[in-house]
Amino acid sequence: MDPLEQSYLTPLDATWTAQMLSSPPFLQIDGAANFRDVGNLDILTKRSKYKTRSKRVFRSAQLSHLQSGGRDALLHPSLNIRAIFDLRSIYEVKAYHAPVVNNLPGVTVYHVPVVDDGHFCPISVNRREMLYERGDDQGLIDEYKSFLESAGNSFGTIFRWMRDHPDEACLVHCVLGKDRTGLFVALLLMLVGVSDEDICKDYALSRAGLERARTVILSLMTESPPTCAAMMSCRRSTMQAMLSFIRQRYTGAEGYLREKCGLTTDDLHAIKASFLVFNN
Repeated sequence: MDPLEQSYLTPLDATWTAQMLSSPPFLQIDGAANFRDVGNLDILTKRSKYKTRSKRVFRSAQLSHLQSGGRDALLHPSLNIRAIFDLRSIYEVKAYHAPVVNNLPGVTVYHVPVVDDGHFCPISVNRREMLYERGDDQGLIDEYKSFLESAGNSFGTIFRWMRDHPDEACLVHCVLGKDRTGLFVALLLMLVGVSDEDICKDYALSRAGLERARTVILSLMTESPPTCAAMMSCRRSTMQAMLSFIRQRYTGAEGYLREKCGLTTDDLHAIKASFLVFNN
């Protein structure tokens, strides 16, 4: 079995995990799990070959437990991070005692929740858990669809920042850097023409990225083991289903960004130009 498809309830091979996390696109930031660069993914066009620009967009799990060494690494001039976008809800910030990171010199932090606290009311939670108990992709797919419907303002803020700051880097994170962050990254990669295969692989890398936090994460989860496994999965098939849904419901990433985020043709061209480089 592909390790990235392995249940989160079962630990990954330690040697394999160490090799993965010490290689691109992962970066070691002490206190920030699942931290990686969204650059160096190929885009094939009819005329030229491009790739996504390295050190332009980073993704990670929450930063609330960032250590001093991780803080220094995050602020290193080589990364050029000038903005952090926190997609978590107010409820999560309070419930997990995980405050929005601040006091990072030269970095502007934007708290842009994808969902409001109603997402965590008992009725909504019970409904989602019933889907997750099935053990297939449907629980995540259903939740991701709801994220897309409510994320227009949040995602739009990030895309507009990219439009207005073409020479700077940003970091996008939620709690795990897997679900809401994964949807944002998928839309960005769809927009610039990354293949479905590479988008799904990028999504699945969260299985490795969250491995070292596995014991802590599972200890905090109160759901049944099958539900935990379904909630923590990041199978390629889940993201492939979402890419198909985005095309069917919104006619693709551009359609979503126009309809839900209010972006224009000029905005989209500027974002693409700032995120693509020629692949020699």
